[in-house]
Parts: sequence; C-alpha cells; structure tokens
Amino acid sequence: MRIYTRQFGELTVSEDKVIYFEEGIIGFPEYKRFVLLETDVDRPFLWLMSLDEPEFCLPLLPGDVVEGYREGISLYLKGRRDQAVYVVVTLGREPESVTVNLKGPILIDVKNGKGRQVIIDSDAFALSYPLLGDVDTDKEAR
Repeated sequence: MRIYTRQFGELTVSEDKVIYFEEGIIGFPEYKRFVLLETDVDRPFLWLMSLDEPEFCLPLLPGDVVEGYREGISLYLKGRRDQAVYVVVTLGREPESVTVNLKGPILIDVKNGKGRQVIIDSDAFALSYPLLGDVDTDKEAR
C-alpha cells in the first residue's frame, strides 16, 4: 500500500510490515494499524506511524535504553521472549529534556505482528524518565 505523509513523504508499506493494535494506542483507540519506521536521519529513534491516520506518529526507542527495564516489566511480557519492547519518547528543545515513558511501553509480538500498549501499575517506573543526565540520581525515579 502507498501512503503519503508530510514527515516522511511517500511510503510503500507491505502488508507483512503492518502491526495490528486490537485496542489501539492509549488515547487513540480508533487507530489500529501501524508500521514501525526507521530512518537514517533519526537513528536511534524509530517512529510508530498510524496507517489509519498517517500524520499520527510516536517516537520510540527500544526499551533496552534503560538498564534492567525489560526484566523489570517481565510480568507484563507474560513469558514471551518474542516481544519487542519500546518506550515512547517525549522530545524537547534541548537533549537534556528528552524523556521516555516507562509506565506505558509498546509491546510488539514479532512473530504475529500484533502490538499492544500496556500500563505498568507500579511506582517503580516513571511516566517521564530522563533519558540523559545523572543516571545514579535518576534510578530512584525509575
């Protein structure tokens, strides 16, 4: 399928790259079909772009950017090792203001192309975890 967006221009997306979110994304339950985009310009960031509304994109990073995060949310992975874990990024004007949402990770089953966003019900994980900065002082807020 061909899609045009202001941010990425014209894209061709094959059906096997479509990720289906049965419940949508939190706050946007009507958007069900997404694709994960990588660009050379934005690395290491990825973009979760809605195919239902191509102007809607979420910047993501692999959950591994926060040490021990995957292990910390293992209960939500339900023992599935084939799930990719991503955190939603909030970009700021300055690199020091970039945060990641550790309470609402995006989980994608790489085998069946299904995704879901879960809520981590634990005070151990922050909604706005600073991506850069003094890691030792930030560990308490993780």
